[in-house]
Amino acid sequence: RRHCLICSSPAAMPSLWRSVTLLGVLATASCSTNPRYATSTTVWAPKGRLLQLEHAQAAAARGSSVVAMITKDGVYIAAAGPKFSSRLLAASVTPKLASVVPDGSIVLAYAGVGPDFRKLLVTAQEIAL
Repeated sequence: RRHCLICSSPAAMPSLWRSVTLLGVLATASCSTNPRYATSTTVWAPKGRLLQLEHAQAAAARGSSVVAMITKDGVYIAAAGPKFSSRLLAASVTPKLASVVPDGSIVLAYAGVGPDFRKLLVTAQEIAL
């Protein structure tokens, strides 16, 4: 049987099975994770949950770590490579760190949700200019 990765509920019937890919999260749509509720941050599911937020949290939980240290010599940032579940994903298009300003003095790191990271990066770059 297939189970939803977000709520762990089994799909009630094969006719209810649907696959929804949201930011790399594959969920089986059962009564509690219907795609109508899983694709919007402003639509509440019947049980009072924001499923898009839960998908984002699940993606972030599967992300790898980023660590920063301040020393007398400077700041060191280390990022573990992404955990790829598919050989179709290229590491070069999913960076963990990105420079906000050209000289690299401000860096943004993320775990999980790529489109959110790109939006935050663009906003940070606009503010920094």
